[in-house]
Amino acid sequence: MIISRDAEFLSQANMYLCRMNADIRVITLSDPSKIEETLETSLPVDGFVCDHNPPKTDAFEIFQARVKKKDFRPFIITTSKEDETIISRAYEQKIDYVVVRDRPIMNLYLDFTSKIVVAVEAWRIKREREVNERRLKALVRVASMHNSPSTRSSSMFWRSSLPSGSKR
Repeated sequence: MIISRDAEFLSQANMYLCRMNADIRVITLSDPSKIEETLETSLPVDGFVCDHNPPKTDAFEIFQARVKKKDFRPFIITTSKEDETIISRAYEQKIDYVVVRDRPIMNLYLDFTSKIVVAVEAWRIKREREVNERRLKALVRVASMHNSPSTRSSSMFWRSSLPSGSKR
């Protein structure tokens, strides 16, 4: 999802990102107040690119709102000019990347594409690892319950209570 009040940037991002990587699907949003509504009704969103252009759009406020909702999808801030304060603040808040737009358009979108792919793939791998760890813990719990003394004796009782020659 790309969030910006700059219509030209949204249009360019939609066009170039899709051309540079066919796997990237872009959802553009010009009104940050519509993020929740869009997340509920739209295609799956694997990450956010947010234009930092206060007072119109404050990417840090949007990022903090996502964190409060425990939404840890990749978050990339973009700015029109390089600003060390923004870069430093983004680093402190553990925002994935800051991309400065003040450069040739092809370089900009090549950089965007690579950063989006890296951030989203890392996030997907982390989510999959968490799911696998939960599955493994569940299997270990089931296995330990199955091998407990009380379970073994009841299964022996169950088997011994069957008439000889009968099948389960």
